[in-house]
Amino acid sequence: MDKKSSEQLRPRIPLEHKGVQVNFCKNPLCKNFGVSAGLDKQKRGASKPKEGQDSYTLSGAGKDSPTIHCLLCNEYPPVKSNKGISEELDRISDYLKEPSEKTCPDLKCDNHTVGIKSNKKSYQSFGKTRSGSPRYRCKSCNKTFSIKRPTTGHKKPYINRRVFSSLVNKMVFNRLCEKDEISAGTLYPKIDFIYKQCLAFVSNRERNFSKREMDRLYVSVDRQEYIVNWTKRKDKRNIKLIAAGCADNDSMYVFGMHLNYEPTPKRSEILHYRR
Repeated sequence: MDKKSSEQLRPRIPLEHKGVQVNFCKNPLCKNFGVSAGLDKQKRGASKPKEGQDSYTLSGAGKDSPTIHCLLCNEYPPVKSNKGISEELDRISDYLKEPSEKTCPDLKCDNHTVGIKSNKKSYQSFGKTRSGSPRYRCKSCNKTFSIKRPTTGHKKPYINRRVFSSLVNKMVFNRLCEKDEISAGTLYPKIDFIYKQCLAFVSNRERNFSKREMDRLYVSVDRQEYIVNWTKRKDKRNIKLIAAGCADNDSMYVFGMHLNYEPTPKRSEILHYRR
């Protein structure tokens, strides 16, 4: 297929992805606000929309940063990837998913797919382990198993509270380790543990919040830039991360502060993809 025919098959703006379509005028006072541009190509040279055409023209097509020109208010919003925005939305809202229920660990047991909380009659409480984790007996296969607590394996779980308080008060890591008499090798796993516990707490809180009935929610959004120090001596360039936060205007509850940082991909995979 030649270049000209491929361009004809290509839609004018990115296709909608999972109900997300952001390629419209961003001026809230404009009639085109929230009205996406059409997928079909329009005739060139039109300063005003004609019959059968929408109120947009595509500017900078084929370049790195194309824009759509709103003919009603003369705004030039950039063309965005709906798929990329949808994937980012899935990433930052992943913590809101319901945690999977614990079941009988025996793969051959009928209760292997039956949750403990939703089907209490299928299990029997069977005391606790030495570490305090609850133990259960499966009524189908009569095997016992325990559900580990979040602090299982922590030799000094009481330190977690002090470490959390020090982190919130922006204490330097070296001073924190000296104060609580722990090593850096102990501190970093505790930071990961505290992060997971915070996500679990806010997940439960915001899942219940989403079930509330409300006429309309007014949210304020702000953006902040963070400068991160270099990580290698050979490359001493500072890294700038951008975070967007939002809060409810009535209750002043802060929903989150989300960085434009994806921790899951590996650097080698990204470099291979760019090649």
